[in-house]
Amino acid sequence: MTDAPPPVDTPSEPDALVGTILHGRYRLDECVASGSMGRIYRAQHLTLEKVVAVKVLREELTENETVVARFHREARAAARLEHPNSINVEDFGTSDAGQLYIAMEWIGGRDLRTALAEDGRFTVVRALSMARQVCRALHAAHSKQVVHRDLKPANIMLSASKSEEEMEDVTEHVTEHVTEHVTVLDFGIAKIESDSNDRFQTMAGVICGTPDYLSPEQASGARADARSDLYSLGVVLFELLTGEKLFTGSNAMQVAMKHVRENPRRVEEVRPDLPRPLGDLIEKLLSKDPEDRPQTGKEAREAMEELIPLLKGTRSFWIVPQELRGTPQRESPWMWVAIAMAIFALIGWIMT
Repeated sequence: MTDAPPPVDTPSEPDALVGTILHGRYRLDECVASGSMGRIYRAQHLTLEKVVAVKVLREELTENETVVARFHREARAAARLEHPNSINVEDFGTSDAGQLYIAMEWIGGRDLRTALAEDGRFTVVRALSMARQVCRALHAAHSKQVVHRDLKPANIMLSASKSEEEMEDVTEHVTEHVTEHVTVLDFGIAKIESDSNDRFQTMAGVICGTPDYLSPEQASGARADARSDLYSLGVVLFELLTGEKLFTGSNAMQVAMKHVRENPRRVEEVRPDLPRPLGDLIEKLLSKDPEDRPQTGKEAREAMEELIPLLKGTRSFWIVPQELRGTPQRESPWMWVAIAMAIFALIGWIMT
């Protein structure tokens, strides 16, 4: 499910639904995104007097049984998830005019695709902070038998932290950007493993997902499971740290087949400043055989947390070298916090 800010281009043409009241509940104030299935609106819930995001299925698709089933599946998948790092669905239905819609919490901020384009390559500390939160969302989804199957930078939002507890947890692991909260979006092609009646989900040989981030099993039309999402997370981490796609090709099928057949580059080949233990973790996430990857989101997150004490003494943990930045990037605010704490500690030691 897409959200605001959107992982797709903002439409420029006039929209007939803007300014209208949907199902007697939602005033559609602005179209913020347009995709192949529908449009996302910033809307006002008239009864609760709060801003929400509303996704409306395109009118011409309401007669397509497969598309409608996918839209229903998106609502069911997201409604199963109640986790701080997953999008919350608040309502779902069909208006009197026959418009199918999903109402979701409004998420401010930027998606990872936008953040990477604007900020340049991520520091290790920022990338791990993001990845740990994604692991939490995935673990919660997988425990409800929901496999995302389309994890990518455009489906991961960065916004302000939601709670003091979250800030304390992030601070404990010295993971920069305490104010950056991650929300995983777009369960539009999620697989609900217990839903055996969904023919679209169980057809053999159907490739679902975005080629740049497909797991080998998805690219070959095989069954996707929780470990497929962790492979996609490994691809996202590679891109955030290097600023490059894991695989490139002249067309989508060529890229997909590279996930199946070619060994990925190690991150150190692109960024020599990155420590080998981090490269080992990403290489494990990118294993061709799902049995060789972390088996759960919890296991992947714990592996990241075990790395942090080993990495935070390295320069690359806090900053990206100027010659490798690509896009100008702000230095980690936590680097200056660490320096200030060291100075205060030194002053305290001298005074005693």
